[in-house]
Amino acid sequence: MIRWAKKLLPRRRLFLRVFLHGLLLVTVLYIATGVAFMRFGGSSDGPFVLRRFADLIAKEIEPHRLEQPRLQETIDKFYSVARTEFAVYRADGALLAQTSSRAPGPVEAESFADLRQGRHNHFRHGRNILVPLLPIADSAGSREDPPFEAYLIVSWDPRNIHERILLGLAVLLVVLALMSIPLARSIARPLDQLTAAAKQFSEGHFSARANIVRKDEFGTLARTMEEMAAHLGQRIALEKELLANVSHEIRTPLTRIKVALELCDEKNASIDDVQSYLASIADDTAELEKLVDDVTTIAKLELAATRGEQHAYILRKESTPPSALLPPCQTRFAQLYPDYRLMLHLPSEPPPVEVDPPLFRRVLNNLLDNAAKHSSPSQEIELAVIPGNETLTFEVRDRGTGIDAADLPRIFEPFFRGDKARTPDIGGTGLGLTICKRIVDAHGGEIEAINRQDGGATIRVKVPST
Repeated sequence: MIRWAKKLLPRRRLFLRVFLHGLLLVTVLYIATGVAFMRFGGSSDGPFVLRRFADLIAKEIEPHRLEQPRLQETIDKFYSVARTEFAVYRADGALLAQTSSRAPGPVEAESFADLRQGRHNHFRHGRNILVPLLPIADSAGSREDPPFEAYLIVSWDPRNIHERILLGLAVLLVVLALMSIPLARSIARPLDQLTAAAKQFSEGHFSARANIVRKDEFGTLARTMEEMAAHLGQRIALEKELLANVSHEIRTPLTRIKVALELCDEKNASIDDVQSYLASIADDTAELEKLVDDVTTIAKLELAATRGEQHAYILRKESTPPSALLPPCQTRFAQLYPDYRLMLHLPSEPPPVEVDPPLFRRVLNNLLDNAAKHSSPSQEIELAVIPGNETLTFEVRDRGTGIDAADLPRIFEPFFRGDKARTPDIGGTGLGLTICKRIVDAHGGEIEAINRQDGGATIRVKVPST
């Protein structure tokens, strides 16, 4: 039993705290009420109530007539309501009616003299209170006989009333204690479920669920935790996928470098062959360098976004006009893709944007590279600037193969390549658009991809203007 209690109490600590707290409040109310009745619940109002009670009984009795059955019937009726023992006596002590054998007995004639003379309207006799009734005639109905008076004597002990009240409060205490159990359980049970789910999350089981279907704060908390777990699971899966893709992308050029070095080491290799192998090694090394640079850039931007800071990747923002961003991108594009045509659409006086110029030019260069890879030299590529309401939009348009509708939501994921991009003549690491999104997000902007109705695709970048 003790072992069971030790196992149960730590798990039900909140339940016990809620339950005992409610029980303590009710107990304090019970004690305070009892003390108040014992201290201030005297019989100051008792005589007034009894006077009114006596008047009601007197009105039920036919004036100047004393009929025992009618009087007893009246007494019984009032007893069923008041539940107080009382009796009616004549002034000489003769019993006229009573509630039961426990009703108070008569008082001495001397004690009734002051009431008869009108000095008091009630008289306390021990624990009882004596109240005179209206004068009535005897059973003979003779008006010449001297009238006599009857009185009502009531067992009026405040302690009895206090006991009843305290007993009622005790019953109320038990009822409230029992009723507070479901309330305490309704608070403690979902917390136990949330704790169990959080423990599973900490162990890597992100598919675990608290199974709380409620519309209150607990339901909201459960849904929030499950959404958080789903995002964490997705994020960890993406990180694992990123690591696997990086490993795969690194392995390919490393394999080529290894093969080229082995060929250079052959005795019959000519100088021209060695120079060719060294050139391929240089290309593969440059590819590795670009891959490492892309992955490092993504990691730094991700770290900055996660911490809500920019110290992990310092953005050197400055107010930059589009005329300072587009011409360098045009010059680079002409050098790398001399057979392609690039058209610039730049308004006469576009507003400047608050960006890091080298980083933002990297976004435009990546988008232009992507457009060239999915187009042919005969297809024109456009780079346009469109002013908006407190924003400036940069669009890179091509007339190439376009993007499959199923691939549109995923083209900014690391190493994602759609079916149309999985061809041997399309190079790259699959990180260009990912870097674009990270840089645009770091600048507080938006990036999206759409297909053009007349063929090709448009990548739209929207950033705040100054």
